[in-house]
Amino acid sequence: MKGNSTTQPDRLKKLGNYWQVRWNIVRNDRTDDDGNTYESWDYEYANCENPYRDGIIEGIIRSKYSASQVEAIMANYEQGYNIEDYIEFQTWRKIAKTVANDETYYELELYKQSTDEAVDNSAIKRLLQKVAEPILSDEANLTEKEIEDSKMLYKQFRVGVVYDKDSTNVDEKRFVYNGNLYKVIGAKHTSQADWTPETAVSLYVKITPPGVIAPYEQRSAENPYMKGNKVTFEGKAYESLIDNNTWSPSAYPAGWKEV
Repeated sequence: MKGNSTTQPDRLKKLGNYWQVRWNIVRNDRTDDDGNTYESWDYEYANCENPYRDGIIEGIIRSKYSASQVEAIMANYEQGYNIEDYIEFQTWRKIAKTVANDETYYELELYKQSTDEAVDNSAIKRLLQKVAEPILSDEANLTEKEIEDSKMLYKQFRVGVVYDKDSTNVDEKRFVYNGNLYKVIGAKHTSQADWTPETAVSLYVKITPPGVIAPYEQRSAENPYMKGNKVTFEGKAYESLIDNNTWSPSAYPAGWKEV
């Protein structure tokens, strides 16, 4: 807030103190229409340590007193007149400060302001995850584009985090690792540094669209290749001929056929 006043700087500062604001004041004399020079000061509202609190105080005071009324009350008080007006003003000012210093009131106002202005990215992610989950669960019709678009909704894989294929928390069921989206296929466990998604194949599996032949990875009895599953191995494509296949094409050739 900027302005100009003929009020002496010390009076203006006193007025600012009663308004709970601070001013930057610079003398800038002016000339009237008759060519007479008079003292004048330019003033500008200076940011306070807590302008939100100051704004509450100022707003409450202004609801009852105008700037000119406050100035008149202070001028009369300095000259010993209308002391009762000064006492009434001080009482109102104390009420304003009490309200502004009320942490409950202050926190509520801050909450209102933050919710009006802020975008809750976590809430947006949760809503989008609800949209993505049915799409990702329909693996027979999943596309590469859908997988790529969904990656931004899930957290990165971390050591020391609880993962669980049966969890109701989607962040415990899916994650991103090395740029790929994975789903948890193991029972509840805490991830370890030596259980990476690429090696702990009984716990995690990379999500790929149907028709895309993924590279062979060693599987366990909990996550074997089933009859018809396809992999690439040593530069060739293979299809599993049996269910519960945990061997590579080279370790058990009878369990695979080249396609």
